Amino acid sequence: MLKGTKLLSKVNLMFLKKFWPAITWSLLTLLLMGLPGNVFPEIVSFWDWLSPDKVVHLFIFGTLSFLILLGFREELQAGKRRKYIVLAVMISLLYGVFTEFLQYYVFVV
Repeated sequence: MLKGTKLLSKVNLMFLKKFWPAITWSLLTLLLMGLPGNVFPEIVSFWDWLSPDKVVHLFIFGTLSFLILLGFREELQAGKRRKYIVLAVMISLLYGVFTEFLQYYVFVV
C-alpha cells in the first residue's frame, strides 16, 4: 500500500512541476473573474466597438491554452501535436464555460 502512495505522490509532484504556470494562471483568472464588474474602470477607446470583454476573454483563455501546452512540451516533441493542441483548447474552453457559470450563479453581486 505504501508503494502506491509514493507513486501517487511522485505523479502529483510531476504534474505540478509541469503545469504550475497553467494552474497559477487559472487561479488568478478565477479570482479576477469573481470580482464585480464595477471594480474595473470603464474602457473608453476605439476597442469599444470590438467589445473589450471578448478580447479580454480571448487573451485569458488563449494564454491558458499556451501554458497548458507548455506543460505538454515533452509530449508535443513526441509527434502527437494535434491531439495535445485540441486537448489544451478543450480544457481552456471548458474552464471558460465553468467560470461563466460561476459568474452567473455564484459571484452574483
